[in-house]
Amino acid sequence: MANLATEENQAELNERYSVENLSILNGYCQMRHDIEPIEGDYLELRLRRYLTFAEFKAELSPHFGLGLEGYATWTSPIRKYSDMVNHRLIKAVLTQQPCEKPQDDVLARLQEARRQNRLVERDIADWLYCRYLADKVAENAEFDAEVQDVMRGGLRVQLLENGASMFVPASTLHNNKEEIQVNSDELALYIKGERTYKIGDIVRVKLTEVKEATRSIVGSVVI
Repeated sequence: MANLATEENQAELNERYSVENLSILNGYCQMRHDIEPIEGDYLELRLRRYLTFAEFKAELSPHFGLGLEGYATWTSPIRKYSDMVNHRLIKAVLTQQPCEKPQDDVLARLQEARRQNRLVERDIADWLYCRYLADKVAENAEFDAEVQDVMRGGLRVQLLENGASMFVPASTLHNNKEEIQVNSDELALYIKGERTYKIGDIVRVKLTEVKEATRSIVGSVVI
């Protein structure tokens, strides 16, 4: 169970959640264990923002997202060149043949290819979501959504029904932009000094516009 900070345990918590301790797998897993009983996704979503994408490495390295000291991934049948690299290494181990470490330039190319694949996948998904939701604008369709990000310009939410990403402009949340503040530490949006939205909140939204040219979906919060 996660401990609330008190004068008695402050020193212990400072050490447990220090930058040095959280940079190693055991310390990170301890923090995940501590926050697991806490209800809601607020801490989980905040934590995710600090995780980087997995990297291809030739040396054993921990995978923080999975909590493993070492991790390799492959598919069968082979779909990616990185799968073939791992298949060859596994075969060499099983047949007791010498294992040749992948060259750094190969790993760099694999990393860049995966980054490009991720961008293409996101663009295609956004385009398909736009096509799917375009006809629902006239219906004033409403959805439950989870707040994924807060910014001065508004909210980024994810529709729970289908996973589409929607932008909610700040102008639809409050008519005076000078009274809207964003607390980047809390990842929360304040209106007139009151915390109104934070990541992990579930809100009801209405679809107001779909821009297929820019693959963007716009909505407003139903109050």
